[in-house]
Amino acid sequence: MARVLTLILTTTLMASPALAKKGKGKKGGGRDLTMEAGTVQLGGSGTIDIFAAGGSTSVGVNLSPSAGYFVADSLEIFGGVDLGVAGGLSSWGLEAGGKYFIDVKPNWIYAGLGLGYGAVTVPGVNASVNAFTLSPQGGLLLPLGKNVGLDVGTRIDIAMSGGSTSIAVPLGFLGVQAFFD
Repeated sequence: MARVLTLILTTTLMASPALAKKGKGKKGGGRDLTMEAGTVQLGGSGTIDIFAAGGSTSVGVNLSPSAGYFVADSLEIFGGVDLGVAGGLSSWGLEAGGKYFIDVKPNWIYAGLGLGYGAVTVPGVNASVNAFTLSPQGGLLLPLGKNVGLDVGTRIDIAMSGGSTSIAVPLGFLGVQAFFD
């Protein structure tokens, strides 16, 4: 799974200069990112999660490649896949949602909401738990170049399954985003 995310992020970073177009976007420096209508975003994020339940604690890793499209200036719709492992369990999920970006030169802050569906699988037991998720999220996007930014953020994952609700706050949310206008 780590190899898949590494491949996606490497491809995104290498493709950034080749796919970027000139003339559109904010003016005033080579480190500005474009958040205008029609911009396409490719990227991904990773988290380190600590789960504590029933007196035991486990550490997990979640990798999430994503893509988005700006339907209006500063307003992005996005979709992605979540892949995770923790304490012998594996999980997958699909997520879609929206984010609103605010320019705080030279950086951007954002707030958004994701809706998802996924499953946690217990190996060797032939059992899985399906859940719907609601994920409020926010963060800071730091420009690394004209088309690439480092996403430092947080999210709260609210999972609803079979009448029960659980809340998780991932530690160490870190991502890379590339923007093409």
